Amino acid sequence: MNKLARGFRGYETDDDSTNEWVVVIGKILLNFGAVEMQSYFWLEALSDDDLEVVNASKMQFSMRLHRVRKLIKKKMFAPEVQDEMLKVWECSEVLSQLRNKVAHNPLFFSYSNREPEGAPDFVGIPTFRKSKKDQTPFKTVPLSSLEHLKSVIDAVHENVINLTELYDNHLD
Repeated sequence: MNKLARGFRGYETDDDSTNEWVVVIGKILLNFGAVEMQSYFWLEALSDDDLEVVNASKMQFSMRLHRVRKLIKKKMFAPEVQDEMLKVWECSEVLSQLRNKVAHNPLFFSYSNREPEGAPDFVGIPTFRKSKKDQTPFKTVPLSSLEHLKSVIDAVHENVINLTELYDNHLD
């Protein structure tokens, strides 16, 4: 067995004890789709460039977010409304960073400070980088606890509500 495979021991990939994690991670990914959808709605409402709106589907979320922020700053909103809009989109950006870690990296369930028994207590991202001090071929960088990920679901939900209310009150 190669060193990398030996380093993989102790990680759960398909076990009933991970079901709660799978549901929570799935909700984060699915719920963030509503934030993504809002970025299209906002771009369409703020942009005077029909081509930009048509091409929005080819943009990554970060680029749409950048354009939405730029357009908010260009429009003549009351300062307190503009500040609130930018604040809510800033929250979206922070949430997108965790969503991207979950969506674009391999995730593994494991155990912190205990023997691998029962449900894993953290989800991590494997790293293959080696330092001169640490020659371990494979280790996991903890991503989050289950409770923290559950709070992210709530934060995404609240963010979507805030985006929708701002849109309804100032753009629709």
